[in-house]
Amino acid sequence: HYQDIKSEQSRLDVLINHAIDHLSETYHLTYERASELYELDEDIEGVKNRLLGESLFMRALSYFYLVNLYGEPYESAAQAKTALGVPINENVGVEANVYNRATLDVNYTLMEEDLKAAITYFEKGQKKGGIYRPNKDAALLLLSRVYLYQKKYDDVITVVDDLLKTTETEIIPYSTLEKFISSDDVVYKV
Repeated sequence: HYQDIKSEQSRLDVLINHAIDHLSETYHLTYERASELYELDEDIEGVKNRLLGESLFMRALSYFYLVNLYGEPYESAAQAKTALGVPINENVGVEANVYNRATLDVNYTLMEEDLKAAITYFEKGQKKGGIYRPNKDAALLLLSRVYLYQKKYDDVITVVDDLLKTTETEIIPYSTLEKFISSDDVVYKV
């Protein structure tokens, strides 16, 4: 009987030691990951501003597509006050609500406000490269498109001039695009 208790105690000791080793390893991995994140993103406020800018840009882009697919065509500022656009959902989650369609004026005002705020956040935020992340240049381009659809031509020129003055992206002249379009290196073209 004593042997059984001793054997059980040994197995229990092994399990406890294994659990302690596992917890210790997990702690060290967690600590290492946290240290890496701290080193990579010391500018937490910059990351926050970049993410807010990206979120507002994506909302504006989504409404831009939705209103141009399902809303009435934008004809004038007077018409936009009564013409139907798409519903605006300001809640984070999906709820069983019936949403009323907003007017084009409300939709385009939301897009403009989101893009202007996104540009401000991008200016204050961390710079993140790549063509798959929204950035200040993309927000300015979309804002110019929003103004173009509203026939606010002076605003289009102002925004595009600002973009051309501040962008770090290489601008390729339209006349040189033909060589890219007819290249055999193009994987897919319409």
